[in-house]
Amino acid sequence: MDKETANKYIKILKLTPHSKQRLILESNKRFKVIVAGRRFGKSYYAALYEIIPMLLKKDKKVWIVAPTYELASRIFNEILKYINNLPNFIIYSSAKDMEIITISGSSLKGKSAKSPNSLLGEGIDLLVIDECANIPDIIYYSYLRPALSDKFGKGVFISSPKSKNWFYKLYENSLHNKTSDTDVFHFTTYDNPYIATDDILNVFKSLPESIFNEEYLACFSDSKSFFNIKSIDFTSSYRDSYKDEYIIIGIDLARKTDYTVVSALSQRTGEMIYFDRFNKIPWMSIVERIKKCTDNYRNYICYVDSTGVGDPIVEVLIENNINVESIIFTHKLKEQMVFNLSILLQNKKIKLIHEDIIAEEFENFKSFYINESIKYEGINFHDDIVMSLALACWGYKNQTSSDVLSSIIIL
Repeated sequence: MDKETANKYIKILKLTPHSKQRLILESNKRFKVIVAGRRFGKSYYAALYEIIPMLLKKDKKVWIVAPTYELASRIFNEILKYINNLPNFIIYSSAKDMEIITISGSSLKGKSAKSPNSLLGEGIDLLVIDECANIPDIIYYSYLRPALSDKFGKGVFISSPKSKNWFYKLYENSLHNKTSDTDVFHFTTYDNPYIATDDILNVFKSLPESIFNEEYLACFSDSKSFFNIKSIDFTSSYRDSYKDEYIIIGIDLARKTDYTVVSALSQRTGEMIYFDRFNKIPWMSIVERIKKCTDNYRNYICYVDSTGVGDPIVEVLIENNINVESIIFTHKLKEQMVFNLSILLQNKKIKLIHEDIIAEEFENFKSFYINESIKYEGINFHDDIVMSLALACWGYKNQTSSDVLSSIIIL
């Protein structure tokens, strides 16, 4: 809607958009692409400033589409909460079915991208897609975009950035084509005046930098590295003068062509003081290499990946009187451990030994999204050093009772 119409709508319904939301509202373009950080208010904007005005018109069809029904319900429930205050306006509404029919003959339906058959057969006047970065290309190109052609419908595409899918391409193409029928908007969490800056800064301290850049600064990732190699302190060195200190050892055991990696940290200083990396040796030789490390220290604990092939080796380590804490990796636990490692490095809580192979693996450790889940991949598919240190740092976190993950939402 134009600026004059927007002002009338805001006044009649007594709405209070913040200044950045007003910029979107005043756009007359057919399509609006909104890349925004968490808590900017993008879903709230779509509900009150795009969908409700369309439902006030006669015989309009509106869809909300999200990666899941649960996500679609966020916008739908916001609309339902507001529209219930308009007397005699709704003929039918169902939160369960995510459907509203108004007295003007207009309708709203909430849909999931996971049910593509439900996206067939209708021409619609307004399509709002939430969390676009998590919706596959085939769903957009084959099901959603064609639904706007019959009625020359409008589209509002909102998301925080993740994978470089159709949403990224639409954003980039529209950004560089000023004559298109699309307006592009980019906002960070800082652009919401109702979110305290100090709170965002606190989040920064408790999130890996790459995740913070995506979720709060709304930056598309270049997928080069999960870790900011420039922020890692590589000033530690091999030492054997820690006999009376408590030492935390992380052991990532080899699978097929992988390497077994043993890393040790001082609990007192957070310094990496031992590093060993090897492969293609018998199990008992692995135990002997680990014992070579543990014999250096009186007080220590080993955090060992016992997933798969690791379980029998852990039993042998225990039989050899090596102090072991067995860790079975799940996807969620691995994600938490990598986050914890990243935060400790970012906040200079730990220091690494300066070895080219260590720096190289950290620099080439990538994160990317598949089916809404974050995945990790190391150089030539090796992540043994990273995971060995992640295990040690998980022990470091537990032993120091410094739960730096307490404020993290796993994304």
